[in-house]
Amino acid sequence: MEVQADIAIVVGGYNSSNTTHLVELLEKSHTTFFIKDETELNDNFSFNHFNISTKKMLESSSFLSNLPKSIILSSGASCPDATIDRVLQKVLSFYNDTHSIEDVLKNLKNEN
Repeated sequence: MEVQADIAIVVGGYNSSNTTHLVELLEKSHTTFFIKDETELNDNFSFNHFNISTKKMLESSSFLSNLPKSIILSSGASCPDATIDRVLQKVLSFYNDTHSIEDVLKNLKNEN
């Protein structure tokens, strides 16, 4: 199934084979950022992220003139839920007009 998104963010340990494989899969179809946690997201919405090919940290901000409207957020199996939640909260803080997580979840339940 092809998922449409502007970017993908994968959260997890840089030495995790499971997380690295997620990055490899997403890189085939999306601009993908591999981060360990929310501290890799800077206040100007640039990313410090790990490049799995070069094994080096990079900073990317070229797409930031327009904030992405659709983001895939994924993580490795061993990544704590609290870490994902902090990344989600940090990403949402860059946007002015967002729905609360509770409202989104409530609307999803009502759709099903």
